[in-house]
Amino acid sequence: MKKADIKLGFTTMGIAITYYLLTSQIPEKAAFYPKFVAILLSILSLIFLVKTAMTKYEDNGRNLFEDMKVKQYFFVISVSFVYVSLINILGYFVSTFIFIIICLLGLKTKKLYAFLTTIGFCIFVFIIFKILLRVPLPKGFIF
Repeated sequence: MKKADIKLGFTTMGIAITYYLLTSQIPEKAAFYPKFVAILLSILSLIFLVKTAMTKYEDNGRNLFEDMKVKQYFFVISVSFVYVSLINILGYFVSTFIFIIICLLGLKTKKLYAFLTTIGFCIFVFIIFKILLRVPLPKGFIF
C-alpha cells in the first residue's frame, strides 16, 4: 500500500505542477485562482508524501480494491465520456440525472438508493448553483 500511496503523491504533485504551468497561458487576473488551487494541491501532495514516508505500514494481505472489477472501471469511464458529450445536447440536469442513475445501477447499487441519490444530488446542485449562486448551467432542448 505504501508504494501506491507514494505513486499517488507524486502523480498529484505532477498534476499540480502541470496545472500551474498551464496557468501562464491565461491572463494574470484570471490566473489567480487556478494558481492558488495548483499551489494548494502541491502543498497537500507534499504533506501526503511526507506523511506516507513517515508512516509504517503493515501488510495485512488485504487489497483495498479487491471487490473492484476492471469491467466496472471501464464502464464508468465510458459512461463519463458519453455524459460529457451529452451535456450540451440534453442539458446539465437531464444528462446528470441519466449519468448518475446509469453509473449507480451499473455498479450494482440498490435501485431505490440510486434514484434517491440522483434526485438529491440534482436538487442540491439546482439550489446551490441556479438559485443561490445564479450560475448558468448548460441548457439542452429538454431542460
